Amino acid sequence: MSSGVYNRLDLVGAVYTTAVANNAVSGSKISVVTVNFVNRLDNATQVRLALSSNPTAPANTDFLEFNTTLTPNGVLERTGIIVPAGLGISVYSTSNGVSVVAYGIESS
Repeated sequence: MSSGVYNRLDLVGAVYTTAVANNAVSGSKISVVTVNFVNRLDNATQVRLALSSNPTAPANTDFLEFNTTLTPNGVLERTGIIVPAGLGISVYSTSNGVSVVAYGIESS
């Protein structure tokens, strides 16, 4: 993918989901990605964000955000995440009702 939206997700509570797959970044290229969480709930929830070689089961050292509280109807945006080939972005929420959009560009 050269640029644009990598993924749009409606998170299921307590399940790690791949927002940018390991194979989304080609060969020796890198991607620069923005990940945007939106809490559509009227109550707070916690979210996680990881850069991992195993996006469905990230290691403790892979997390960029861990159990960050997202306020009711709140937004969390992380920009400038460099995703090298072989790594992917993993997202997680403790509750249903959180949307995530991952978008960015890939080096040429």
